[in-house]
Amino acid sequence: MAASYPDWRAPLAAALTLTFVTAVAQEIPILLDAATTDFDRGNQRLLFEEVSIKRGNLGISADSADTSQLDFAESTWVFRGSVRIYSDTAEVTADRAEMSFADHRLQRATITGAPAVLSHANDASMNVRATEAVVTFQNDLLSNITLKGTPAEFEHTGNEPKTVITRGNAGRLVYDLENSRITLSDEAWVAQGENEIRGEEIAYDILAQRIVAGGDDQGDRVRITITPPTDKQVPETDDTGK
Repeated sequence: MAASYPDWRAPLAAALTLTFVTAVAQEIPILLDAATTDFDRGNQRLLFEEVSIKRGNLGISADSADTSQLDFAESTWVFRGSVRIYSDTAEVTADRAEMSFADHRLQRATITGAPAVLSHANDASMNVRATEAVVTFQNDLLSNITLKGTPAEFEHTGNEPKTVITRGNAGRLVYDLENSRITLSDEAWVAQGENEIRGEEIAYDILAQRIVAGGDDQGDRVRITITPPTDKQVPETDDTGK
């Protein structure tokens, strides 16, 4: 049973600003806002309801969260229910997320959902869905995401030079946000327009909208299905225009 933790109840009725003093003068404060908090003495966990944490452009919100200590220097938080991780250009939603903080920065997050969904707006429109995702961060930005599912899926809508929709799925997706590249493995499938590619490993360059199929193994075979465009015949007319 969760026991009351009186030292925190009154302050957490409003937003808490947790400012950590470091050697860096420009250190950005971490803002924590929660409706209520309790302390589970049996498990030595701080419990939060309707919680959000924000540092700069990176934010996290959930129905509830718990942690062993209110110290972002080195701690692990578990968020549950309507979990949302967001920045200026990307958003991840899930049922559950376990996040590791170090040096007052979010370093890594293991996300599970039915499904977990990533939306990224930096390269036209990118959406990724999976049952589990491991997210790494660099300087408070999403850097790399490894997704697993049955299957994990992505959809990219390009806007240059014309709108092209590229879809893909596989047992495992690795989304490198810094290099704008998705690598699919374990029964990979990618479709661009009417054309399809299947193989054990397929890479997709998001900026170039270019597909590279085939891994390092010489035995990795690639299967391509090309659907010719349908010819639209113009009806013949006589000299009178009928």
